[in-house]
Amino acid sequence: MIETVLQRWASLSVRERRLTGSGGLLVVLVLMWALAYEPAATGRERLLAERATWQADLARMESLSAQVRQLGAVTSAEPQSLETLRDRLENSLDAAGFRSQIQSIRISADQIELRMKPVSAQAWLAWLDTALLETRLRVGRLSLDREGPPAAPGTVTVRMTLERPGRAG
Repeated sequence: MIETVLQRWASLSVRERRLTGSGGLLVVLVLMWALAYEPAATGRERLLAERATWQADLARMESLSAQVRQLGAVTSAEPQSLETLRDRLENSLDAAGFRSQIQSIRISADQIELRMKPVSAQAWLAWLDTALLETRLRVGRLSLDREGPPAAPGTVTVRMTLERPGRAG
């Protein structure tokens, strides 16, 4: 097959060889542009357009990383004593208007035990969410008992144990 092509090439005149070579070179150039340069150029343009979005994402991630480092420094600080945490809980219960419903707040075995008389379940849950975020305590045990018919609807008695995070058990 190659011999046939070479014989055919040899039979062409110089002018026909130049035209065929020029045409072949043009075809190779068009193929190189279509297969290599054009996809690379459009990909580059697309990447440059996305660069601003990526830079904004990077700035947001760096900001969040700085916040994490700052929070890490706060959490690595000296842990608060249970007495201090109990006082903070009492103050937040007072601020939420639960002073009269508190039956007891005791410290025992590295835990804070809280007992409350019937209280609005919705208001108590809102207080608990805020208190856990502020004190970084976690609920170890929780018992909510719905009161019988004499009590107002939506009220519960609360018995719970709060622990420091990382406590085994």
